[in-house]
Amino acid sequence: MGWRVGNLGEVETSATSSGQQKGLEDYASKRGGVEKERFRLDICDEQSPCKCEGVRNYWKFPGKTSYFGKVNNHPFPPVTQDVLKNRSYSNRSAYIIFYAIIVCMAIVVATCCQFLIREQKKKSKHMQMLSGLRPWMYWITAFLWDVIWYIVSMAAFIGTFYAFDIEAYTKSFDTILVLLLAMSLYGWTAIPFTYWFSFAFTSAPKGFTMIVMYNIITGMTGSIAIPIIQRVVSNDAAYTWSVILSFAFPTYSISNVFTVVYNNEFGRQACAMLDCSIPLYNASEICCGQPEDRIYTDHILTDTGKLGIFYPIIFFAIEGFIYWFLVISHEYNFITRLIAFCKWNKKNRIGDSQYENWSTEPELYTGEDSDVLAEKVRVKEMQKDGAAVIVDDLKKWYGDFNAVKGVTFHVKQGGCFGLLGVNGAGKTSTFQMLTGENGISDGDAFVNGWSVKTHWREAGANIGYCPQFDAILEEMTGEETLYMFARIRGTPRKLIPEKVDAVIYTIGIGMYAKRQIKGYSGGNKRRLSLGIALIGLPPVLLLDEPTTGVDPKARRIIWNILARAQALGTSLVLTSHSMDECEALCTELAIMVNGRFKCYGSCQHIKSRYGAGFTLLIRLHRAEEAESTKAEVIKTFPGAILKEHHLLHLNYELPKRPGVSWSMLFNDLENLSRRHDFEDYSLSQTTLEQVFLEFSRDAAKTKNVGYSEIPQRNGFVNYQMTNGTPAQEQQSNNKLADEFLSKLGSSTIYNFFQLCDTLLKKKKTLLKTQYDFT
Repeated sequence: MGWRVGNLGEVETSATSSGQQKGLEDYASKRGGVEKERFRLDICDEQSPCKCEGVRNYWKFPGKTSYFGKVNNHPFPPVTQDVLKNRSYSNRSAYIIFYAIIVCMAIVVATCCQFLIREQKKKSKHMQMLSGLRPWMYWITAFLWDVIWYIVSMAAFIGTFYAFDIEAYTKSFDTILVLLLAMSLYGWTAIPFTYWFSFAFTSAPKGFTMIVMYNIITGMTGSIAIPIIQRVVSNDAAYTWSVILSFAFPTYSISNVFTVVYNNEFGRQACAMLDCSIPLYNASEICCGQPEDRIYTDHILTDTGKLGIFYPIIFFAIEGFIYWFLVISHEYNFITRLIAFCKWNKKNRIGDSQYENWSTEPELYTGEDSDVLAEKVRVKEMQKDGAAVIVDDLKKWYGDFNAVKGVTFHVKQGGCFGLLGVNGAGKTSTFQMLTGENGISDGDAFVNGWSVKTHWREAGANIGYCPQFDAILEEMTGEETLYMFARIRGTPRKLIPEKVDAVIYTIGIGMYAKRQIKGYSGGNKRRLSLGIALIGLPPVLLLDEPTTGVDPKARRIIWNILARAQALGTSLVLTSHSMDECEALCTELAIMVNGRFKCYGSCQHIKSRYGAGFTLLIRLHRAEEAESTKAEVIKTFPGAILKEHHLLHLNYELPKRPGVSWSMLFNDLENLSRRHDFEDYSLSQTTLEQVFLEFSRDAAKTKNVGYSEIPQRNGFVNYQMTNGTPAQEQQSNNKLADEFLSKLGSSTIYNFFQLCDTLLKKKKTLLKTQYDFT
């Protein structure tokens, strides 16, 4: 600050003061300096010089005691514009905190999804539910664990505020309590929201990333949009949209709460410097006026206006119940059941052609095997608790595709039913329906009298399940896994160590029981999966390819374990690609092709009925004898069919002939061997594997499809399904891709998306016809 004084004449004196106003006293200091110089010029001259003493606001002239000066400053309260100008500094800090809260909260709540997604992907969660764990217990346990870590995060937030000395949050303990309440209710909302969101993902890293990005984007969008609405439209419109966004997006809501609390406390601290009891300050309505006129509120929790957080707090409480309802609805398939119920009502009401294939009657068509039909009749006449497992006309639809078409069978106590079929025949879909993993489209299944369709959790308590892929958590040890499933099955605490040790000894993993599962070999993992199914020895075991990837020795061990379980009265239902396994364990079996049973009965019955006769294997000494041997075999056994000829090996299929016994066949072969000096030969009944391969060839014929061109539509050449080879299928797929790329270069944006939609729909139709679902 400074001043300049000049004497321009006897009449007029000019004084100029310049400076920078940074405080309320600056103007008084400037005015004091000017007045001091004016007095000095008036009372002092060259004949009577004088000297001024004092400070800026008080001065005097020694020797001229009648002259002194004093400056007093009494400023008026700041006007609204000044307050808003000062609050702009507060808003900048508040927005920095706003963005930091969005990012931190997004990361904190997203961490709750990773383990859940892994359990869901591994099917470990379904295994726990099938073993008897109630959904409410599963989710409460998960929630309590996540709440513990969330409380730690809350403490870290509060500690950070104190570490950086953010007075707007830390000066009053009441403010800390408000923030703790807001964060607690946010956790009540955001954690179940994360649970519900996690159902959409099968990859834990992807799920975590997408949930974090969703929370950040929704939070940032509100923080950007609200100031724009405030400037362009009005404050009221901005507040209305802020309330709407707070209800829709929890992360925006919690960050908005922190911002409102920060600004409220900043305004309170600014106004605390004014003594409202002084009449002069009463003119300042923003600090000393009525509550509705102030820039802060004393009751921030209950204030329903712009300065309060009443609505966000209420929204948190309500949204928590909404998201928990969505989680439970997904768990119990409420929405899926409602959609299926509406479709079923529509079918019954209008008979829409879209649902005309959804038949509720057994498919007793004439092309079905008589043994399969007889089993359907037997099951229809049985009581629902008349066998350990009863499957009655089970069907599964995936959209318009019928994957399982009226499967019917039953398993008696201590029996073993084998389900054979090529990949895509519908075996796994059948198992998934029996275990409740997939819903039943039509028909029903009963386990110890419990309906899988309506009471699958009660039915699941009677089932031990060994899935096709190991549903185990690799961070746990084998012993810990068995202990967990023993507890879930309700085994008495005192008996758990004994039963777990017995299972470990039975499945032969004693050396590895205390090691983490991720260090197990594939065979040991299959043994552990079998041990999980055996723990508690449930009445029914469902085994989906239990010996896949297991070495021959371990396979024999598993067969022995299952045979012992059968002897104790446990019923088995298994799928397998091993014919030896089925012959060793199964009392009855069926071969499944394209969702239907093609045959049904015991192993011997199927071989006798569907076997083409006998299999003759001949090994010669010299290749030169092959042609003469062939002629002799055809002459000795009319109708013999040469299946294979590899150098010295001949493989014949001999037809059955009435009145021809085994002894007659061997006598003829012995005579033939003497004439041609065979190295060795064997004669056997047609094997189960040969019967299975014959059915597999029939299945392959129905899937040997290609595409032929038909007239253009929507700019694409359409391809119609025809009989062809796999090479033709690949060629047709390449045509689709090449044509799409050629169209892409000249497409507008609209046409581009239209072409994408057409291609995807067409490919979906092709895949439905080309592939089956398991």
